[in-house]
Amino acid sequence: MLSFLKKMVRAYKDRAIGRLPSRIFLEMIAIPAFAAAGKRRMLFVGTRSYNGALYRRCLAEGITVWSIDLDPLAAPHGAPAGHFVGNICDIERLADGKTFDVIICNGVLGWGLDDPAEAVRAFGAMQK
Repeated sequence: MLSFLKKMVRAYKDRAIGRLPSRIFLEMIAIPAFAAAGKRRMLFVGTRSYNGALYRRCLAEGITVWSIDLDPLAAPHGAPAGHFVGNICDIERLADGKTFDVIICNGVLGWGLDDPAEAVRAFGAMQK
């Protein structure tokens, strides 16, 4: 019973997160703008079920999308082109030569990327 309740709470939270203004902005404004600018390779930092709509929008706009998350349990919600399990600081090694036109890092500061020094390191890794 407890497991069922935890799943229900997670589903409710995921639905709520998917409706946040930042998520709506990404889906309706940012992703189409990236596509119009010719961006075709995107990486999402952090993934859960609420990213599904964003991944579908990327595909509809002709953008190939990957994801990365520290939590191995997030892998089933990974992006269609592929999912990396690990720290964004290690993306160069994890992505094995792949490059990205756009990296979306929305909602991870304080929710997985907690230490300020680690955040600086992560943003440095994304610039390479």
